[in-house]
Amino acid sequence: MPRAEGSTRAVPRWLVGVFCVSLAGWGTAAGLERASPPVLQSRVKWVPLAQVPADERPVLYVFTADWCAPCQDQDATFQDEALTEAIHRRVIPVRLVDRTHEDGENAAELAALIKRYEVTGFPTLVIQPREGNPLILRGFQRTDVLLGFVDR
Repeated sequence: MPRAEGSTRAVPRWLVGVFCVSLAGWGTAAGLERASPPVLQSRVKWVPLAQVPADERPVLYVFTADWCAPCQDQDATFQDEALTEAIHRRVIPVRLVDRTHEDGENAAELAALIKRYEVTGFPTLVIQPREGNPLILRGFQRTDVLLGFVDR
């Protein structure tokens, strides 16, 4: 059925084109976000390994890797306010990022700690008291488990 001159019933072709381009852009953006999720700003004030103070508090080493999905989930647990407060009160937090996949090897200091604590997977969390044996958790841990771990 031919449409009458000046009819507004049919959708203009340019509007369909704009819709298709917008939909394609949205789909691409969603795919990129899944492939590279946004980085969370940690509530934990991580101390660089070279700057760990001579303090009576134990050191919490968090061994992680950029490519590790469970590590990204673990990073999200560090957004919890109660956990963050417990960490700052009880331990000196040190986040150690494995760079073997990206750089072929780690810095000597990091490699020595990975060997010392027998880190074979990520994430691995170690509380090293100033004297005595370390406490080690391997794999992703829920916030409540980490609270108990830090408060030991």
